[in-house]
Amino acid sequence: MIRNYFKIALRSLWRKRGFSLLNILGLSVGIGAALVLFLIIRFELSFDTYHAKKDRIYRVVTHSFGGPEGDHLYQGVPVPLAPELRQSFPQLEKVACTFGIINPQFTITRPGQEDLMVKENAGVTYVEPAIFGIFDQPWLAGDPASLSEPNTVAIDASVARNWFGSSDAAMGKVVQMDRSTPLTVTGVMTDPPDNTDLAIRIAVSYATYAGRTGTNWHNWMGNFNCYALLGKGQHIEQVERSIDAFAARFYDNKGPGEKESFAFQPLSQVHYDPRLGTNTGKITPPGLLWGLGLVGAFLVLIACINFINLATAQSVQRSKEIGVRKVLGSSRKSLAAQFLGETGVIVFLSLLLACIMAELSLPYFRQLLNEPIYLNISDHPSILVFILLMGIAVTLLAGLYPALVVSGLNPIRAIRNASATGNARGRFLRRGLVVFQFLIAQLLMVGSIVIMEQIHFLKNMPLGFDKESVALVNLPTDSLSQTRFPYTQRQMEAIPGVQSVSLCLDAPSARRTMTTSFTFETKMPDFGIVIRFADTAYFRTFHLGLAAGRLPFASDTMREVLVNETAARQLGFKDASGILGRKIDVMGGSFPIVGVMKDFSSSAPMSAIPPLMLSTNLSYYQYIAIRFDPRQGGRVMAAVQKQWKDAFPGYAYEQHFMDENVAKYFTLLSAMEKLIRIFASIALIVSCLGLYGLVSFMVVQKTKEVGIRKVLGASVQSILVLFSREFTLLIGLAFLVAAPVGYWLMHMALANFANRITIGWDVFVWVMGSSILVAWVTVGYRALRAALADPVKALKYE
Repeated sequence: MIRNYFKIALRSLWRKRGFSLLNILGLSVGIGAALVLFLIIRFELSFDTYHAKKDRIYRVVTHSFGGPEGDHLYQGVPVPLAPELRQSFPQLEKVACTFGIINPQFTITRPGQEDLMVKENAGVTYVEPAIFGIFDQPWLAGDPASLSEPNTVAIDASVARNWFGSSDAAMGKVVQMDRSTPLTVTGVMTDPPDNTDLAIRIAVSYATYAGRTGTNWHNWMGNFNCYALLGKGQHIEQVERSIDAFAARFYDNKGPGEKESFAFQPLSQVHYDPRLGTNTGKITPPGLLWGLGLVGAFLVLIACINFINLATAQSVQRSKEIGVRKVLGSSRKSLAAQFLGETGVIVFLSLLLACIMAELSLPYFRQLLNEPIYLNISDHPSILVFILLMGIAVTLLAGLYPALVVSGLNPIRAIRNASATGNARGRFLRRGLVVFQFLIAQLLMVGSIVIMEQIHFLKNMPLGFDKESVALVNLPTDSLSQTRFPYTQRQMEAIPGVQSVSLCLDAPSARRTMTTSFTFETKMPDFGIVIRFADTAYFRTFHLGLAAGRLPFASDTMREVLVNETAARQLGFKDASGILGRKIDVMGGSFPIVGVMKDFSSSAPMSAIPPLMLSTNLSYYQYIAIRFDPRQGGRVMAAVQKQWKDAFPGYAYEQHFMDENVAKYFTLLSAMEKLIRIFASIALIVSCLGLYGLVSFMVVQKTKEVGIRKVLGASVQSILVLFSREFTLLIGLAFLVAAPVGYWLMHMALANFANRITIGWDVFVWVMGSSILVAWVTVGYRALRAALADPVKALKYE
């Protein structure tokens, strides 16, 4: 019997090739899109799940609370935290700190060849050996205990091949870090996987770090992190109950105002907490994953609705077949099984096509998201499980209703082509399905447009500085090179086409921050302040502005400071000039405030501007910033590179452009906007396929009516209006729901941005107009065929 059902299904699909193609195309597009979204979500949920002790691993973060602005969490912690935790909490089996090294250079001596100079931009970290007892990163050679000694380093297999040709050849070799620190390779690790937030590629022993014995509890940096492994059978709640008392030993937490403590963040939350950063800079908020999952589910539902509408329309043309089968003794159960079988064949073919579509589209999504997303069933059986479950679910969702409707037709009415699918209940359901389809499509369209406008707003909003035509060149950090900074600056200023040159710790907008507590007028405020260091040419190079006061006098050390308008305002000064001459105690000294900077975006443009302090200090400078004439950019940068190599011959040259750095802030947002735009288009296309199915059903139902209208003189335009009017009303009804829901959802999403747009009425006009236009095109094609048909044939229809 099953074989007979299969043969009948194939014959039926072949006879109605047009409808079969639409069904397969609609389902395959919806399933393929859902499969791509599943692969993205599966990868994001896999971060750091491979660690054997993952349920006992915690990241220790700084917790500020009790202030007027509520609780704040900071990724960085003070240097002396780790040893104190080890002594004070026996519940913690291991505690280890890591300190990310920013853009170091490694020099590898190669006998008989020129020295290899390599700038490493990620994965270079001072580590304590215990970190490898917390996280799983196997060693191919050597032992983590070797990192307890100073001037030792472990590298991953890829670095070993790049530097020395093989892992075995790397062992025992000596490399120079920043031309000043010799490091002996004592181990080779496996490459860190892509799905980790602690990607250690070059592990320099923490004993090498000169500041490891620091005692300042009021200074924390985002790249100085602490991790703890909870002992077996221990409960983190025991540690958390004592952590505030522990912190009170090092902070003055008495009385009103902001207090400092620490918190334990489970490893399972690190990748998904937007309040904090990660070592790799990758963060995926849970709301984003839920949103992508809902989009995938809705796309499958839309595809199923499309199938139901098309199958219902097709059932009218099969009514005689159904009536004959029922007269000859076929039961409703066998007919339903037959039609579910046909649906299963269509779903199977759709799954195959969906997998092909997903595989072909994955290179684009890999490039868009910069993530290794692959349809690799052998390595990830969960993908096969998802595909099988998707096939079963879609078969039941899409096929059950048409099967029950068709198998329930009255045999006499069926033989006469009088379909039960035309009753009021059936019409109401089909129209409701169309409304639901366009509701989802319009919600996705609203989201796409709002995010696109938000990105455009952020890209074009005033940043408080000029990012165009500014190059940033990395500087060496050793003390001998620092003595050459002023001379190199003067030489570069003399290059024709160079307009200004500044030495600085960072550009105005930078991802890394150094935050510290401070004392103002003998009181410690309820907030920390971000510290930046730059020379007096910084303002001229980046076109920054002063709200009051003057620039600090030129100096190689920290003598005078500037604060921004936000800091002055939060310190209680409505008039910026009122803070001039006051002293701020910070970093072990007391310094007069000589000027107030106009606020500028000091981190991501979507973030609020923090209190910020700027001062001079040659020992902190890591970049030389060059503003140049854009008409002479190529020639100028070539001369800059030559001058830089003359000044620092033992170092690799590396440059960035400020506008490109700012553009990187929008990488994730732009990728999400493109994702939503793609899937909104898919939803609209599949919805139109369903609309085509419904208008096809109506054309069949109204064949005789159309013929009579044409005989009585009805024009083609009037018949087009006859079919289009109802669908326009359905799309309008969907819009009445989509508009307020879309506004509310996007209003909630924009609340995460400190700088955001106001959602205007034009967004909804565009969505409504484009939905109706696309629907009219879809309906118009099928209705035009009916309107141009021969009325004589229409009247002979029955």
